[in-house]
Amino acid sequence: LYETALHLRERGHEIVLIITAKEAPEYSRTSADFRALAETWGVQFLHTPRIDKKVIEAIHEIREIDIGISLNYTGIIPQAMIDLFTYGILNAHGGDLPLYRGNACQAWAIINGENKVGLCIHRMIGGELDSGDIITREYLPLLHNTKITAVYQWMSERIPNLFIDAL
Repeated sequence: LYETALHLRERGHEIVLIITAKEAPEYSRTSADFRALAETWGVQFLHTPRIDKKVIEAIHEIREIDIGISLNYTGIIPQAMIDLFTYGILNAHGGDLPLYRGNACQAWAIINGENKVGLCIHRMIGGELDSGDIITREYLPLLHNTKITAVYQWMSERIPNLFIDAL
């Protein structure tokens, strides 16, 4: 999401709030990186493991926010949260929706012998996992020797541009 934020800002989109949680050990960016980005841009920063009253109050305090961008949030976002944004929340999902939902979709595509893996940007539906209208989608062909690391690299390169396309 860090690179996505940079791409959005470079293309003239205004970012008014950054919310993040503790990063997984394999992530290349930490919550401290997002905090520093928020400070540089002069926007509010929240570090929280869950969407709670504090998060909702922070969004209410900011003038109308057109759209939210979600990447790798581990919980299910309630519709009340999505409704705080004029156009809802877009999510990046590394699986060919609706076939592959949840975690490890890329690995399951390889294990299942698929000839491609999907990457989708979709509009989230509150209370549901990886569902909602697909705004844009791309595929990476899978060869017999494709490694999951190559899939993750492709996703990290494509997600920022797919969010730009979706917006």
